[in-house]
Amino acid sequence: FRVADNQPALKGHHIGFDLTGRYYLDEKLSLGLGFAYTSNNYREGFGYETDRTLMHNVLLNSVAQYDFFKNESFFAGVFLANGVSIVTLRDRNDTKTREYIDEAWQTTEVEIPKRLGRDAFYILTSGIDFSCKVATLDEEFKTNLYITSRIGYQKAFGNGDFGKSENFSGFLFLLGVMIRGDL
Repeated sequence: FRVADNQPALKGHHIGFDLTGRYYLDEKLSLGLGFAYTSNNYREGFGYETDRTLMHNVLLNSVAQYDFFKNESFFAGVFLANGVSIVTLRDRNDTKTREYIDEAWQTTEVEIPKRLGRDAFYILTSGIDFSCKVATLDEEFKTNLYITSRIGYQKAFGNGDFGKSENFSGFLFLLGVMIRGDL
């Protein structure tokens, strides 16, 4: 998973969370699935009658990567990911109370901002992935811990009610950790 994910969103770039799992078909080619999440508060309504909004962005994608350079402690590869970005905009001025009951039968009340709209965009991302080994976790299964970074360009396609594809297009940077080993 990646600790920090700097993705384009409605206005500017936002820090988020990224989790990607890949399976290596051979020494250099891998296929996988990814999940990313970003959220941010804004002081504008994006066409709605409010001055306080909350945006949630969920990105689900598939990824293919080819590692063109690999040695004992470092590898680099090119990747291509495609998927969908689901963006929800909420009004922080208009909330409703929801009750949740947990496993111990405790009731918790939570204020949920009213949903204003939901947009979906097709996302295509390409770039370069770098990983540097920092520790060996298991010798038998060749499991290692890596510091990893990803630099790429994300292009969004489609139109939404409050967002445009260019709002979710742009350069991205990811930084995190990866555990890689044999099954």
